[in-house]
Amino acid sequence: MANMVVSRRVFSKLMATAAATVAVSGLATGHALGEETAEQAASAAEGVKKIRSCCRGCGKSECGVWVYVKDGRVIRTEGDDSCFATMGSHCSKGQASIQACYHPDRIKYPMKRTNPKGEDDPGWVRISWEEAYQTIADNCLQIKEKYGPEALFSWCGTGRQWCMQSDAGMALQLFGSPNVVAAYQVCKGPRHFSSALDNVEAWSWSDVDAHRPVLVQWATEQSISNYDDSARMITNVARAADTYISVDPRKTNLGSKADYWLNLRPGTDAALALGWCKVVLDHDLVDWKFIKRWSNAPFMVVMDKEPAGYGRVTQRYGCPWDFKTRLISEADIDPAMVDWKIEGDGDPQRYLVWDTINERWTYWQANPEDAHWEGETWAPQTEGRYEDTSNAPYDAVAGWIADLSDFNPKIDPAVNGEFEVTLKDGSKHIARPVWSYLVKSVENCTPEWCSEITGLDPVAIEESFLKWATRPEGQTWGNGGIHLNLAPDQIGNCTQTVRAILNLIYTSGNFDGPAGNRGLTRTPVDEQSTAAPGVNMPQEVKWQLKGLGACPPFYLADEEVPMDQIPDRYEVLQNMVGADKFPITAYYNEWSDATCTWNAALTGDPYPIRGGINESGSFMNMSNAHLAWDALASLDFWVDINMFHHPGTEMADILLPCAHWTEINNIRVSQGASGGIGLTQRAIEPPADVKFDYDINRLIFEALEKQGNPNGTWMNIKGDAPGAYDSDERLEEWFQAHNEVSGFDTQYPGCKWEHFEDYRKDFQENGWFNAKVLEPNRWGTYRRFETGWMRMGKDACTAAPWGGLDENGQPMNNFGCPTSNGLVQFWSMAFETYCLDKANEFEPGKFDVIKEMMPVFEEPASGPNGTVDTTEYPILLTTGRRIP
Repeated sequence: MANMVVSRRVFSKLMATAAATVAVSGLATGHALGEETAEQAASAAEGVKKIRSCCRGCGKSECGVWVYVKDGRVIRTEGDDSCFATMGSHCSKGQASIQACYHPDRIKYPMKRTNPKGEDDPGWVRISWEEAYQTIADNCLQIKEKYGPEALFSWCGTGRQWCMQSDAGMALQLFGSPNVVAAYQVCKGPRHFSSALDNVEAWSWSDVDAHRPVLVQWATEQSISNYDDSARMITNVARAADTYISVDPRKTNLGSKADYWLNLRPGTDAALALGWCKVVLDHDLVDWKFIKRWSNAPFMVVMDKEPAGYGRVTQRYGCPWDFKTRLISEADIDPAMVDWKIEGDGDPQRYLVWDTINERWTYWQANPEDAHWEGETWAPQTEGRYEDTSNAPYDAVAGWIADLSDFNPKIDPAVNGEFEVTLKDGSKHIARPVWSYLVKSVENCTPEWCSEITGLDPVAIEESFLKWATRPEGQTWGNGGIHLNLAPDQIGNCTQTVRAILNLIYTSGNFDGPAGNRGLTRTPVDEQSTAAPGVNMPQEVKWQLKGLGACPPFYLADEEVPMDQIPDRYEVLQNMVGADKFPITAYYNEWSDATCTWNAALTGDPYPIRGGINESGSFMNMSNAHLAWDALASLDFWVDINMFHHPGTEMADILLPCAHWTEINNIRVSQGASGGIGLTQRAIEPPADVKFDYDINRLIFEALEKQGNPNGTWMNIKGDAPGAYDSDERLEEWFQAHNEVSGFDTQYPGCKWEHFEDYRKDFQENGWFNAKVLEPNRWGTYRRFETGWMRMGKDACTAAPWGGLDENGQPMNNFGCPTSNGLVQFWSMAFETYCLDKANEFEPGKFDVIKEMMPVFEEPASGPNGTVDTTEYPILLTTGRRIP
């Protein structure tokens, strides 16, 4: 693209036009901004309150800040150096975010439309909250009664504090509908979904704050990003690293300092990952101890047998899901083939493995209540060491690294070769280990092959990988994980792309290792801890886990509602719009495909979608904007919760005003791997009729419950007047519920606060908390597959059979990770069942199982070998970029 040269004359015209636009729109600087003037600054020392908080200017990072308030007005914000993730850094976006708080166009009252959709003026008129909720309840229940619960959907963007309740299950909990349109589908979701297929959901996060010697930053300009472990954190890590590798088509600010800039062609990330996988095999840099003991790489595949399984197995969110697989188990074989007694028809969760030491068949027992290798009894690993944090730029907390345990009794599972097996019908087949299929899938993915696709120098491809994957002598864990960010989520073949990158994590020894990939921070004040299976729960918590399910503090079902009135969650999810085309979406249960949703609204196929509720979502962020606009225009009823008018509000029937981050109290836990725990502390009162998103959602639930909605009620939190913000009864009830469930200072010793006020004061006086200190087992330990705490993560909360705490608050029978067979899965049964077999069951032979079970590279549609003719517009667009 040619450089754009702007003359001084043209520039002056542009500035004049911009000034006129500001004047017309009322965005005069002094009017809109909350910053102090020079005169105010001179007297700022008098009457100024300094409040410690967590910035939500971008909505994703846990950036510690100080908020300065004078005369009830925020005058400025600055970084808080007690926040070890950001170390006093506070970006321009965060500082400018108070402009939104004081912007003259902010929505401050509930409003309803009075003119028909399509007119230039919606005719907004102010209404009371009572009228708004009554209107919402009446219309939503009318739609539900006329068309069924699936005719309603929730919609979510991102950014505001707890705006993502609509993504967290509002449709299912409020309406009994499986349909959610979420920006998650194109932002972070594909990474979390892909890791859920193979190991643990959201384990694409990298523990970069551990400051290992090699940093691999894959996509996105993190020094100015709005994502976890970004800004100051990632800048320091990059500077401290012995080797810094940047994978990005663009040379970013931080990437310009990289030792290796891998500027691959946009959309070819999977090819680079497969090329690196080939290098790890050719140079034998595989962490064999982990691969053989903690993954299903040694499991045997019989490719020419009919996929079989063991019926429904409780997996995601406590729901039973069918799995069928070509992996062979005790239930598939002739009993004479093995030297142990097979009871009945054989155990389908006992997977066969060939032991090369004793030259016999052995097995991995995958049933949740007692997972183990043959002859072993699970016990948590107690041998290990603390990590070296000497190169961290702050007083870092050293995590404990569990040693990799040995097989006992000693075996050596085969990962290559061919083995004859006899099935129950007497037929003989060739079985091969899963690992051999991975090796086969990348046999041609040489650096030269990778170079032809990505445009990278083959020498740089191999050299950079060796810098990352070659460990110092005697080091038993990897040099650090891959800090994987947004761009690969928006590649057409995103699932396989992310799986290919995650395979590098497993093979290189960086799975839950120091600076490795290890998931979301786990703390005593996150919503998951209150519903950990095995804890002595009150009846309502057991009820909600048994029924529709969700972890407090979101939603507790009313125990007085008979169970037979609550729809079975599995059956509800099967009816998700688009599940016939994308069966895995129902299994994952985090979003319904956006395009399928819009088509259903317009065509009524497979059923009509007629209304819903939106929190911060934008119809322009995915799918086709024109299609989405037409779909919104066709709805019978639509609610939008927002701070400002935006294009999407033009189709709303009801607008509800929500609070700014400086106006709310909410505990903030790092959604990434930094371990940060803080608080967004209310600094000023919400203006006019504005409410916190959380309370808006709660009152919507209560409004529908009053109309007889059978799906239960929100947690009963008293108080909705301005005084409720002062007393924080909502958060206090959460602490009380947590303590009733977990036992204050018993089940989770790190939860040292009996009341919310204790937590608030501690935070204000002492600053940010570190989860490694508060939760040394759940978060301060690496290789938690060895200690039993890996299953106490997100999925463990909702998939009760995998995990649980005993009466002493310790994991029980928690060998491995919360997958369908308890191990890291190179051969993912969920992928096999729902992405391949079920998705193609009406077109036999459409796909190649041998090829597609392992990650593959597919040319993007607009690439040089793609299906789209780009002759007229030969431009490649990259997305996922971040700007200050």
